[in-house]
Amino acid sequence: MVLASALLLSESAAAAPRPSAERILGLPGRILELPWWPIGRALDFAQRHALFERLEDLFYFNEARTAGWFPNFASTGSGRGAGLLVFHNDLFGAGHQAGADFTTAGTKQFFASVRYAGPAAASRRFGAELDYARDNDTELYARSGPELGWATAPSDRRGYGVTRLHGRLWRERHRGALRAGLFGAAEDCVTGDGFSGRQPPAGLAGFSRRVVLGGGGLRAEWDAAPGKARAARGARLAAEIEAAAAGDGEHGYSRQFFEGQAFLPLFAPRRVLALSGSWERLNGL
Repeated sequence: MVLASALLLSESAAAAPRPSAERILGLPGRILELPWWPIGRALDFAQRHALFERLEDLFYFNEARTAGWFPNFASTGSGRGAGLLVFHNDLFGAGHQAGADFTTAGTKQFFASVRYAGPAAASRRFGAELDYARDNDTELYARSGPELGWATAPSDRRGYGVTRLHGRLWRERHRGALRAGLFGAAEDCVTGDGFSGRQPPAGLAGFSRRVVLGGGGLRAEWDAAPGKARAARGARLAAEIEAAAAGDGEHGYSRQFFEGQAFLPLFAPRRVLALSGSWERLNGL
């Protein structure tokens, strides 16, 4: 009887309404939560019915999700376009990775690439990349002065064509979350064909000629979430330096690149805030 009375007392206390003051003080918090209520309910519904997983299945060729495809979309000054990316991250069942993609925007721009990399689990990896770009609408900006002798007004837009073929061979080693490696690069570039707008002066350096470059560089990466295509937490950092020169001694460039990513979990699993930023500087041609 004593135990039963105690249980009844606790239940009646739990069922007792909260004081009016407590409900009034909690009102601002409920108002602030109100705009997010439909979003939370929609995400909960999608998780219960695995809507995101079912949508992702459309882009993979196998249950292991090692091979698949994704559409590419582009919007540039020349128009809107689309393309396709296909990939396989476990070729021959040994972890070799390969992929190819292309994107076309309007009738003046076409980009394509082919990539291969050795097994990701190996402490020493090697790979190859080949990029092709055809851009018949690259904007030309110039200032008046003795070096050019003509001015580019905002109302008098000019464009020119560039055809570029860039190849790269790389080899890297990794220890834990750190990866570092060397790479060699070669580039074949034709500039100045297909001018639109007012023609530049004859003999303008770097135009209407073919330039073949060769060089290499160093790349280092720190990955706090290795082996995860979609990280749920952690950070990634990458830095790269590159230099190339032509055989004529007149053309060349140096490049510095830095990229950082951070992944912050929010509220429930699979809700992640991803932050990304990059900086790049190119000197020379």
